[in-house]
Amino acid sequence: MGATVSTRANAAETRRRLQMSVKKLTKSLQAPMGSIKRWAQGKRKAKEAALRNQTQSSPVLPTVNDLLRRYAVDVCRRCESAVKVDPMDVERWIRGVDRALIASGWQEQEYVTESSLVFLHVLAKEACTPAQVASVDDLRMNVLICLFVGFSYTGNEISYPVKPFLSCATNKKAFWDRCMKISMSSSASMLNLNRDSSYYNRMRDELCSISTS
Repeated sequence: MGATVSTRANAAETRRRLQMSVKKLTKSLQAPMGSIKRWAQGKRKAKEAALRNQTQSSPVLPTVNDLLRRYAVDVCRRCESAVKVDPMDVERWIRGVDRALIASGWQEQEYVTESSLVFLHVLAKEACTPAQVASVDDLRMNVLICLFVGFSYTGNEISYPVKPFLSCATNKKAFWDRCMKISMSSSASMLNLNRDSSYYNRMRDELCSISTS
């Protein structure tokens, strides 16, 4: 009987010590676990703050329609000392060719994209100047010639019909001569657009910065 009581007492003491050990272990773990939780919460909050700042600081890039508008405004401003043209007319000239090629089955997707407009913006520096333009027809011809050069260099198809680009050019020889002149004078810039991403980004930013007001 005495042995049984002693055994029970020992078992109770063992349980008590085990419970104390568990409590001490739990208490010792609470501090580092709390630190880890606070660290994780701090990291999460920092990440959320960085994401908010990035969203707020990231510039909103213009849409393709916005870029086309900026391109048209730039072309008109370059030549305003020689001829007065509404930028919407320039937009219609370009959209008209694009739609005509789709309707006739020469292409499945529109040519006018961000990259194509950056390409046209570079060509306009050479082709759309007061020295090259004496009338609205001259400006339209030069815009369409730049567009033809753009299609030829960066379009998805192997070749394109010339007719949609000749709507205002009665002299085909002058059209082809002008195409060659623009291609030769702008060849270095066109190559840079393809092989130098920093140059492309600079020209894109330049186009994006054109004010339409």
